[in-house]
Amino acid sequence: MKYQFSAANWCFRRPDVPLDDYYAGLAEAGCDAVEMAPLADLPAIRRAGLTLLNQSGPGMVEGMNNPANRERLSSELRRAIEQAADAGVPQVIVFSGNRFGESDAQGYENCRAGYSELLPFAERHGVTLVLEMLNPFDHPGYQADHSAFGFRLAREFNSPYFKVLYDVYHMFRQQQDILADFAANMELIAHLHLAGAPRRDFPGPEQEIPYPEIIAAARRAGYTGYLGMEFVCAQEPLRQLKESVALFRNY
Repeated sequence: MKYQFSAANWCFRRPDVPLDDYYAGLAEAGCDAVEMAPLADLPAIRRAGLTLLNQSGPGMVEGMNNPANRERLSSELRRAIEQAADAGVPQVIVFSGNRFGESDAQGYENCRAGYSELLPFAERHGVTLVLEMLNPFDHPGYQADHSAFGFRLAREFNSPYFKVLYDVYHMFRQQQDILADFAANMELIAHLHLAGAPRRDFPGPEQEIPYPEIIAAARRAGYTGYLGMEFVCAQEPLRQLKESVALFRNY
C-alpha cells in the first residue's frame, strides 16, 4: 500500500504566492490533500486535483474541558460540522482546551460529556471529529497532553465519527511510547501529523524522531490514512515539503 500525503496549510502557505500556484505547488510536491485551508480556497484546491482533508475547530485554549465554554463551543462546532459536511470535508479537528483549575480527571469528564452530546450531530452529517493531543512546550497549559487522553475518549465513544489525530512530534516531545500506542490503538487513529523534533522542523534524518521505525510500525498496525506534513519551514517551504514527501515514500 502506498500512503497518501497531506500538507498543513499554516506551515506552507505564503501570502505572496498566488492561490492557484500554491496549490499546484502542493500537488507537484507529491501531496494529495491539504489541511486546515479556508473553505473559500476550495475551487483552487480542486483545480489542483487536491482534497481538503480537514478543518480546525475552535476550543484549543478555551475548550470543552470547561463547562462554562460548552454551550458556546458546541454551537460553534455544530456550525463547523455543517460547513465541513456541505463542502465535502471529512474531518473537523477538536481539542480539550487548557487546564483551568479543576482536576485532570474532571477535565476529562467534562470533555466526555460535551463531545458525547455533539457526536450524534457529527454522525448525522458524516463528519469525523478528530481529537488532537498537544505538548505543553508549544501549547502551555493544554490538558490533553498525553496519548491516553484521546485514546480513552475514543474507546469510550466507540464511534467511527470520533477518532484521534495523533501528532508524532507532540507525543515524542512528551516521551510517549509511540510504537506501543500504534500497536494497541491504531483503530482509534484517523490521522497522523509529522514534524522533526525538537524544533518542529523538517522531519529528516538529522532530527531526533526515528521515522523509518515509526512508519514501519504504523504500517504493521494497519494505518491507512494520510501522512500529514506539519512542520515549520524557515524558507523554501514547497521545496522542503517535496523533499519530505520523497523521504517518507522511501520509508
